[in-house]
Amino acid sequence: MRNVVIGVGSAQGDDAVGLEVVARLRSRALPSDVECVASERPAFALLDGLAGVAVLAIVDAVRPNGHPGRLCWISRAELARVEHPASTHGLGVAEGLALAEALGVLPPEVVILGVEAERFVGDALSASVARAVEPACAMLCRHLAAAEEANADA
Repeated sequence: MRNVVIGVGSAQGDDAVGLEVVARLRSRALPSDVECVASERPAFALLDGLAGVAVLAIVDAVRPNGHPGRLCWISRAELARVEHPASTHGLGVAEGLALAEALGVLPPEVVILGVEAERFVGDALSASVARAVEPACAMLCRHLAAAEEANADA
C-alpha cells in the first residue's frame, strides 16, 4: 500500500498553495511509500493511479473567510461548502472524489487540508498563505506518519 498527497492549484495567487506544499514535501526525506502529485486538474489526478493507495491526502486553497493562511481539515461532507462554486480546475475535488467512489477506486482514507486564501490573483502567494506552507507540510507529515503507524499496528 502507498500514500498519495495531491496538491491542487494553479499559478494564480494563493491558488498555488497546494502546488507549493507538494513541491516543499518533495524536497523532504519522505517514506518511500509516499507519492506527491501536483495537479491543476484534480478530478483527473484523483482517478489516475489510485489502486493500492491507503491514504489520499489533498491540499488545496479554500475561499477567503477573514483568516488568510488558516489551515483546516475538511470532511467530504464539508467539501461542497468550501470549494469554489466555479472552480478554476474544471471538475473539482468534490467531483473527482465522487467519480472515484462511483468507480470503486476511492482509497480507504481520504483527508483534505484546506488553506484559506487571501486572493486568487497575482503571480505569487500572499504573505499569509506563504507562511502557512511549512505548517501545512508538517500537518500532512504528522498525519501520514500516524496513518503508517496505525497500519503497522493493524
